[in-house]
Amino acid sequence: MSIQDWGAIGESVSAIAIIVTLVYLSIQVKYARIAASNASRGDRVAGIHNIELQFMSDPEFRTLWAKLAGPGLSKIHEDVASEWDLSIDETLKIISYGASWVWLHWAQFRPIKTPEDEAELKNIISVWYGEGPMRTIS
Repeated sequence: MSIQDWGAIGESVSAIAIIVTLVYLSIQVKYARIAASNASRGDRVAGIHNIELQFMSDPEFRTLWAKLAGPGLSKIHEDVASEWDLSIDETLKIISYGASWVWLHWAQFRPIKTPEDEAELKNIISVWYGEGPMRTIS
């Protein structure tokens, strides 16, 4: 083999190596994007959870919230309170607690999942949202 033949083989090998590297990098970028999306979703849920905890621990804020609620939201509060024999304040706590669960399940439904993960999540949601106050709210 001449030096030109070896050079042609070297160019072919380097071209294949570049293609393999580009494919590998594109896969890494895809998974990095998904990981960033999951982290962002988790951060949003944590922030909402903190707001919900503050809402549940501050009776003055719940009273203000009930006063400022529009007619549609007030009707939901009244319906839940009536069905479960609760005060409006107790109803707001229950709805807030339920909202925390909604956000938790939303965060759990991530872009990469196995069929087992999806089945488990569907089961959790169907059971949870079919019971008690969550059934009334949803």
